[in-house]
Amino acid sequence: MLNAKKRSHEKSMILLAGNREVFIRFGVIFPYMADLLAKHFWPGNLTMVLPLKNSEETVGVRISGHPLIKAFYGNLEAPVFSTSANLNGQPYINDPDEIYSIFGDKIDFMIDAGALPSSPPSTVIKIVSDNKIELLREGVIPKEKIMSIVMANMSLHSNV
Repeated sequence: MLNAKKRSHEKSMILLAGNREVFIRFGVIFPYMADLLAKHFWPGNLTMVLPLKNSEETVGVRISGHPLIKAFYGNLEAPVFSTSANLNGQPYINDPDEIYSIFGDKIDFMIDAGALPSSPPSTVIKIVSDNKIELLREGVIPKEKIMSIVMANMSLHSNV
């Protein structure tokens, strides 16, 4: 898929799953701050870059709130790789016919839910530690909303 999008292999795809336990079974570690933010924003438009067990690597994970996506992966026992439908650096494509005309011979399957409304991308954060979060992309969830939850819970967590 990265080749089809003409996207660098340095930019990885994210994993989607129906619940955090699926991610955990596949070695994703959820520090306190990730659990906290997941409780507030999942299912929804927050992608978190989290550490992998016994590794220096990280992976982006999200539980989507879109009904069709939730129905697709809701009962799967494994996470699913996901990426936006666009060429690298180009705007997102929301029309299935246009997506198929660009990627048709390069993808295994596509779920056609009709033309989707335009919307901002997910917000992407990296959980560096329980007291450090990096905003990688501000999307539909504003940075201020995330920070208000973090700040409201920092003093509670530090007293544990």
